[in-house]
Amino acid sequence: MVKMNKQELKKSGVEGYEALDVLKYYDIENLVVTAGSDGIYTYSKDGSVGHFPTEKVEVADVTGAGDVVTAGIVSALAEGRDLATAVHQAAALATISVTRFGTYKLTAEDIAKARPKVVFTNGCFDILHRGHIELLKKSREMGDRLVVGINSDESVRRLKGMCRPINDQESRKTALEAIKWVDEVIIFDEDTPLELIKSVQPTIITKGGDYQVSTVVGNDLAEVIIIPLVEGFSTTDIVEKMRNE
Repeated sequence: MVKMNKQELKKSGVEGYEALDVLKYYDIENLVVTAGSDGIYTYSKDGSVGHFPTEKVEVADVTGAGDVVTAGIVSALAEGRDLATAVHQAAALATISVTRFGTYKLTAEDIAKARPKVVFTNGCFDILHRGHIELLKKSREMGDRLVVGINSDESVRRLKGMCRPINDQESRKTALEAIKWVDEVIIFDEDTPLELIKSVQPTIITKGGDYQVSTVVGNDLAEVIIIPLVEGFSTTDIVEKMRNE
């Protein structure tokens, strides 16, 4: 990972999608760009772009803010958290830092306060419907970030049969990413999202009302909250209806 500030990025002639040139030049997976009061941007080799705004505060001193960002990202990654969570935490720590005079030494309390509350949910999300939207909306309201895990095409076929999915994994991922309550979508190939949950380390796991807490994968790793289903909306029922028409 290479960290650059906005001025350095401009000097290099790289902005927006052109950040991919920097990724290719250094042969790295991710680029983190600090943009002062505009927050932090991330650019990944797969073309995805993330923006992590900072809280608007009265700035006392920006000395050491960049170092705080670096330390915040590294400490979160060392804990096994994903990059998006790490940058979210770093942005919050930088906000704390600039409200103090001089070089501010962060405390354990600062780090605990800055750590985002991550909510995780998962599913095939083959045909998006109102029930899915309600699940995603209510899930996002419970925390600072919503990470959605979706089964890969191969995983869906193993679980649902060779006639599924209706939409391929990239189409499903793109549709979910367009929903304003979703912060990140991750495709997993296993039958369950257990390894992904271990990687994301969410504070809360949400599932629909057809589950019980005891049957939710990862219930021993995070708090599980069951969200009631919206009656009359089911992907399986929609598929059956289409086949019978």
